[in-house]
Amino acid sequence: MHVNLGAPYESIIEKAIKKGYASSQTEVLRSALLQYDEHFLNKEYKQEYIEKIKKIESGKFIKIKSTDELWSE
Repeated sequence: MHVNLGAPYESIIEKAIKKGYASSQTEVLRSALLQYDEHFLNKEYKQEYIEKIKKIESGKFIKIKSTDELWSE
């Protein structure tokens, strides 16, 4: 598979490699896809995320201390 990501994303990939987080472009993309799967495709997490969005859209805001709380399980 060949993917054209564009300069901004290629820059992120190169930065990850230079910092030693990965040794190749493929490794960066695999890691990113695993994170995506864990956060957005996991059914339990997805349901929790949908419920938070519905509260926000209905005007029932949720109180958080930081944006990290949106992504914690």
